[in-house]
Amino acid sequence: MRTRYLILTVLLVFSGLTQARPLIVTTTTTLADLIQNSVGSDFEVYSITKGPQDPHYVEAKPSFMVKVRKAKAIVSVGLDLEVGWLPLVLRGARNPNLLPGKSGYIDASQFIHPIEAVSGKVDRSQGDIHGLGNPHYLLNPDKAQKVLEGLSIKFQHLFPEKAEAIKKSTAAYLKTLRTRQITWEKRLKPGGQFISYHKTLNDFFLSFGLNFVGAIESKPGIPPSARHILQLIKTIEQQKVSCIVVESFFETNAAIRLQKSTQVGISVVPTEVKATPSAINYLELIETLVNGIKNCSTGEVYRG
Repeated sequence: MRTRYLILTVLLVFSGLTQARPLIVTTTTTLADLIQNSVGSDFEVYSITKGPQDPHYVEAKPSFMVKVRKAKAIVSVGLDLEVGWLPLVLRGARNPNLLPGKSGYIDASQFIHPIEAVSGKVDRSQGDIHGLGNPHYLLNPDKAQKVLEGLSIKFQHLFPEKAEAIKKSTAAYLKTLRTRQITWEKRLKPGGQFISYHKTLNDFFLSFGLNFVGAIESKPGIPPSARHILQLIKTIEQQKVSCIVVESFFETNAAIRLQKSTQVGISVVPTEVKATPSAINYLELIETLVNGIKNCSTGEVYRG
């Protein structure tokens, strides 16, 4: 009887320890990986979206609401990336501390200056345009570092008992990220002209001095028309485009049509952590993007 009591006590203690880890929910796998490296293993970090998903379009499932209800904090990319589904998840979660304006809700875009913000009226005739700016800023390592620094301070305030550990963990990861960034910059020479399917990679191009000259989409979120494809063929020839880069969650049919007419290489790459097997974490996501640019060869389709 005593032995059984001891075993039960140990199990209860162990259960309490495993459940004691504060839960932080993120909207993307890229945010989740960056945050996990910032806060360390004392926290559970959960991403609502999965790597291969396009984070613009997500179904607001009840399971997400249940998860958010248990969270101590939720971190979004912001800039209207999740505007179609996150408000529904937050409403269904019924966790008042995680609503916008409350301490548990953190919009990561507050720590960066976005590109491509639109001044003036934005309407559906322009496609799925992000008037507040391009939300794919985490593909720019400089901006990812700013986000990590800002989030680290937020988490230190939210979890004061773990503040010193968070500070140390963030500093160690930032050191590793900056070291890797130096090697990426050495491998990618500035210049070159690039087309992508969506404008997902514009911040990545900007960070490494590469030039974006056009998108395969006719407008954001709208597949290309035959007329747009013909215009892109002219752009590729006139601008001497180096590579057609296609984000892994888009189809490649239009890119292959362009390739048949121009012989420019195609590189299919992930733009979120775990979108492809090679992008197992943020460092390897950027590594895969760098490899995609380096290995883009005339007439070939490279898959990163």
